[in-house]
Amino acid sequence: MKILITGASGFIGRYVVAAALCKGYDVRAVVRSPQPTLPWPQHPQLEVTHLDLGDTARLPKTLEGINTVVHLAAVMSGTREQQRQGTVRATQALVAAMKTSAVQHLIAISSFSVYDYLALSPGTILGESLPLETRPDRRDGYTQAKLAQEILVRQFATETDTLLTILRPGIVYGKDHLWNASLGVNLKDRLWVCVGDRAILPLLYVEHCADAIVQAIQYPPKSRHTINLIDDDLPTQKAYREALRQVLPDLPPQLVLPWAIVNQISRWAARLPSILPANPPGLLVPARVHARFKPLAYSNTRAKQYLDWTPRFSLQEALSRSLSDIDLLQEAQS
Repeated sequence: MKILITGASGFIGRYVVAAALCKGYDVRAVVRSPQPTLPWPQHPQLEVTHLDLGDTARLPKTLEGINTVVHLAAVMSGTREQQRQGTVRATQALVAAMKTSAVQHLIAISSFSVYDYLALSPGTILGESLPLETRPDRRDGYTQAKLAQEILVRQFATETDTLLTILRPGIVYGKDHLWNASLGVNLKDRLWVCVGDRAILPLLYVEHCADAIVQAIQYPPKSRHTINLIDDDLPTQKAYREALRQVLPDLPPQLVLPWAIVNQISRWAARLPSILPANPPGLLVPARVHARFKPLAYSNTRAKQYLDWTPRFSLQEALSRSLSDIDLLQEAQS
C-alpha cells in the first residue's frame, strides 16, 4: 500500500512519515519547496515530492498509485485570513484532484478547536458528537480553517463515496512544542501569564499522534469516522506546568490568574466592543477563553475502539523524549 502525506515536513508530519515507514508502508512525502531540513535519511520506501498544493497541474500526477492520503498540510502563521484561506485552498485543490484519482481513503487531520465551547457546561465530556462552532468569526484563523476544511472533506466523501476518517488531535506536544495556548500567554519568554490551575489539559504526545494516524491507515472505516485523539495520562494545568519546571529549570516566572476572573473580564469586554481593537487579544474574547481554559473532561475510548491504538508513554516519559534527540527512522532502519 502506498501512502501520500501532505505537510510531511511539519511538526506532526515528520513523525507520521517515520511511523508509516516503521509499519512497512511505501510513503510519498509532500513538502513545499525550497527543500526544508528533513529528519529522514535515504530510505528505500520513501519518496519525497516537492510540491505546493496550490499547483493544481501537478497534483493529479502526485496522486498516481496512491491508496490513502493523510492530509496534514495547514497554514500555521500569518493573519487569520491568510491561515484560513491558505488551508482551505490547499484542501480544495487536493480533493478536486482526488476526484479523478484511485485514492480509496482520505485521512483528514482536524483539531479539538472546532467544537462550540461556549455551548458546553464545565465538566462536559468532549465527545465527537458534540456541536461544532457556529460562529467561526469569534475564533482564530486556525479554528476557522479547520471548520471549513471539515466541511470540504465531508462534502467530497459524500460526492465520491471515498472512505473518510477525520482525526481531531488534542493539544499536540513534543520537541520544541511544550508550551500551549491552554496554559495562557507566553510574553516573549519573559513571563507566562497562566489562566487556571485545575482544568485538565487534553494533551497528545506527538509520537502517539503519529501512531494513531498510521493506525487509521490500517483500519479504514466502512464509510466515515470522526475520532478524537488524546493521551491516557492527562495532567491538570498546574501539574503540567510543574512537570515542565522540573525538566526546564530556566523557564520564565509565572503569573497565574484564576479561570473565573479571566472569564468574567472577557464577558465584560464583550459588552463594550467599541473599546476593543479590531482583532482583540484572545483573553478578551469569551469564545476563545472558553475554548482554551474551560474545565472539561475527555475520553479516547473511540480512538482505542476503532483504531486499536494505545498511547505508549506516560507524561514524564514523553517529556523526557521531547528533550532528547530521537532518530525518527531508527526503528524503520533496524
